[in-house]
Amino acid sequence: MLHNAWLPNIRAICGRADSGAHPAVAAATRRHARPCCRRRGAFGAAEEADAAERRAPADATPEQLRQIIDQQNQTIARLSGCRSTARAATSAAAVCSGEFPTRPTKAKDLLKKICDVTGKGILTGQHNFPNERTLDTEAIHAATGKYPAIWGSDFGFTNDEDKDAITHRDLMIEEAKRHTRRSIIIVCWHMLRPTEDEPGAPGASWSGSVQARLTDDQWLELITSDSPLHRRWRKYMDTPRLSEAARGRAHSGPVPADA
Repeated sequence: MLHNAWLPNIRAICGRADSGAHPAVAAATRRHARPCCRRRGAFGAAEEADAAERRAPADATPEQLRQIIDQQNQTIARLSGCRSTARAATSAAAVCSGEFPTRPTKAKDLLKKICDVTGKGILTGQHNFPNERTLDTEAIHAATGKYPAIWGSDFGFTNDEDKDAITHRDLMIEEAKRHTRRSIIIVCWHMLRPTEDEPGAPGASWSGSVQARLTDDQWLELITSDSPLHRRWRKYMDTPRLSEAARGRAHSGPVPADA
């Protein structure tokens, strides 16, 4: 019957012997999902499969079969999710127990901090608009008496004194450095398209550039080494570094992508 095709895979995922399961499938899935099946009891998913098989009469209607198939798909999805979780846990354990002699000390310290909290808690974070420096993080502190574990910001993309402005990008960088004493730092960059110079106009440049598309020809040129657009993009990628170099000035100022 049609629904029987699902049973060997479920049994194989849970490591239960089944002559109907392909040996390669059984070997691959058993390694990853067996702990999940054990948590559910003595190979509970396979028991579910057997029960479903018993519930389906030989003369089951198409609608009955569809319901059974849906149930089996849900069971497989649960097991697959559990298997993914087991893989992630195994990977995290390997990273946290490994030795990384070539990593910088600060990177080791950060890794240790993340590993120490793994499975025990959650690190909260707060994003700040670049031209508001640490306004939202300070609001969290004012409301709770504690600072988030993660401080985040953006290199920005607009002009003037907009909240996303690059006008004081150097001050944002200094603010990020100041928070390294107590926070994990994450900085993103909502870039304009590489076909345009920053800064963009507040509001209009979000949908008009940051979220806008390149044509297929522009994408091809962008990823072609030494093409005009590729060279322009490489210079554009250097603008945050140039802003940091200029942090002694009151304003970092816009840097044209093709300068």
